[in-house]
Amino acid sequence: MDEKVGKCTRCGITIFCRSGFLNGVIYKEGVLLCFPCLEEHSQDQK
Repeated sequence: MDEKVGKCTRCGITIFCRSGFLNGVIYKEGVLLCFPCLEEHSQDQK
């Protein structure tokens, strides 16, 4: 079952929880990122 969690803070794509697994990352500050944006964000930090 897919449950809508919210939208990616960077690109705006809808992020779902699919069968209990989040299709992205939520930070303590409430920032929600999809996996492609998370990879970009981690590369920007280097």
